Amino acid sequence: MTADDAVLEVIREFNRASSLHPPFNSAHEGYAVLLEEVDELKAEVWKRHHDPERMRKEAIQVAAMALRFLADVCKDRKHCQCPRENHNDYFPGPTCPVCGGKQ
Repeated sequence: MTADDAVLEVIREFNRASSLHPPFNSAHEGYAVLLEEVDELKAEVWKRHHDPERMRKEAIQVAAMALRFLADVCKDRKHCQCPRENHNDYFPGPTCPVCGGKQ
């Protein structure tokens, strides 16, 4: 598999996942989804007799969810300056959907 082939597969997976699931609501949600995919790749890698095709599929999902994190969480988002302790997240609108705080 070339790098170009891999990128095309990641984009296909990104588009498939985006058509099935709404955008990440927060950085925490995006991180959780990404971590779940990394854990699935890790489980396959650590098998005594791992399957290269399964590892490829899992790696593509990791890359697609990392791309989704960038698209959903990091681009054109406002940063919440919430007074609540330990609440400092990103959100798409004028107010934070968690606490109602403004940018």
